[in-house]
Amino acid sequence: MPNIVGPDCVDTPSTDGNCLYPAEPLGGEPFRSPNVKMEGENVEIYSSLNFPEPVEGQKINPLITIPCQPGARRIQPTLNTTVYINGVLFAVQGDEAQLVIGSTPRPLVGPFKYPTVRIVEGGSSESSEGGESTPPETPDEEFPPDDGGSFELY
Repeated sequence: MPNIVGPDCVDTPSTDGNCLYPAEPLGGEPFRSPNVKMEGENVEIYSSLNFPEPVEGQKINPLITIPCQPGARRIQPTLNTTVYINGVLFAVQGDEAQLVIGSTPRPLVGPFKYPTVRIVEGGSSESSEGGESTPPETPDEEFPPDDGGSFELY
């Protein structure tokens, strides 16, 4: 199961042929849901609408006289195609960051947030033995009543 990408998640180094941009935690300003909580806190997620902190490039090609520009990064969710939080398609383990100015891909390698939350597409969970559907661990009647727009995942 893919895990959700959070501010401490680190991407991998990349190059644009002139500069090397080191691996860095995403940081920046993730989207903070006003009404979805995971593990007791408002969920923080990244999507293509959120920009992590830029990374500083280190010059690697002396033949190109252009200095390194700050590496503004963006997130492109590609693995998660159906699960949204507040209308936001969020990034999960297996997605990549990219430099806005172009570079080699920067896969996201962790650490990831909310390790107890399982993102399952297709509406069913699969067990590790044979891929059979398994029932939820907690029956629906044990969840608190709907308060008109917020819920918490444990």
